[in-house]
Amino acid sequence: MTKKNLNGQPSIYQRTDGRWSTTISIGIDEKSNKPIRKTIYGKTKNDVLYKLDEIKKTLEESNKSDFSNVTLSQWLDIWLYDYIKPSIRPTTFSSYESISRIHIKPHIGHLLLKDLKAEHIQRLFNEKANNGRYDGLGGLSTRTIKYIHFLIKSALSQAIKMGFLDKNVAEATVLPRMVKKDIRVLTLIEQSKFLSTVAGDRLSAAFILDLSTGLRQGELLALKWGDINFEENYIRVRRTIIRTNIFNKDKESTSQLIFQDPKTKAGKRFVPYPDNISNVLSEHKHRQISEKIKAGSLYEDNDFVFCTELGKPIEPRNFTRKFYKLAKKAGLQDINLHALRHTYATRLLEMNEHPKVVQELLGHSSITVTLDIYSHVMPEIKKSAANKLNKLFKDCI
Repeated sequence: MTKKNLNGQPSIYQRTDGRWSTTISIGIDEKSNKPIRKTIYGKTKNDVLYKLDEIKKTLEESNKSDFSNVTLSQWLDIWLYDYIKPSIRPTTFSSYESISRIHIKPHIGHLLLKDLKAEHIQRLFNEKANNGRYDGLGGLSTRTIKYIHFLIKSALSQAIKMGFLDKNVAEATVLPRMVKKDIRVLTLIEQSKFLSTVAGDRLSAAFILDLSTGLRQGELLALKWGDINFEENYIRVRRTIIRTNIFNKDKESTSQLIFQDPKTKAGKRFVPYPDNISNVLSEHKHRQISEKIKAGSLYEDNDFVFCTELGKPIEPRNFTRKFYKLAKKAGLQDINLHALRHTYATRLLEMNEHPKVVQELLGHSSITVTLDIYSHVMPEIKKSAANKLNKLFKDCI
């Protein structure tokens, strides 16, 4: 597979026969609407660079006229598959492809790129904000609309770099006002009800551990026993699991369950857990050993902490269904799995734990993210801090 940097420069690699090679897109097949690629060979890397430069010069001259018939849909595909796909995670590409296919192409994808105007994009934003959900139940979140803007703006920027456009009309648009959603946190009573409800369930340890460490769902389901230090009572987070669409060079996709590193450097972290959780994990491990013996040769020992009765990874959507079932049984309304993570963080902040510590435990990329998400807790923390100064003014007021 040819790799390309984010600036559009294809990677040059040495073949097993000693020659150097790279691949470049030279146009679009009118019948299949797929990029036409040309492979360049050379005895040395510099030979390939020279040939690549010559082809680019020729393409720039010829494509300036040919490009006049390229639509936004066609260019989005070229940009996504040729310039972006090799440089980002499969899950990120799947998200970009989905946004392009569902939210951009059906509305303005038919427009010729040279005819695209800021008002076309602005109307798209406004429509999506009001009634953009795929299920027809209201508008898209501000976050999703920002992604739409990012994709269009980035694709147009690449066209400008290649000399096909003179300006980026997406820069003249205005994003809808940011609407911050309230996060759902379990009250102490609800937390107690939930813990009582999950007790005895086969996956009770998973939900208890989630509530006591704030792990993301993918991090929790990707845990292996080797990641848990029972002596020091901490977990090493170093991978996540997710189901996503994987696309091949022909733009065909298959749904796959994949493991990958955490998205940011901060995601790889050590998370301590309360001492009494060790007993919960130990009991879960003994139950798992019994399941392994019962399954016999059918068991796949992948060392997962949380897995199916045959040792296979748990599908994230099945885990979510299990949570909703237990939450309903506990009488909890308007709650999702992420609420356990929010509850963990909120409890720490309520106990006056420093936000920087909470940030590191959650694996947030910066403390700004933590403070923004959990701003609902900050007034109480500030009030508590102010009250600590009372004794300083005791004798003078």
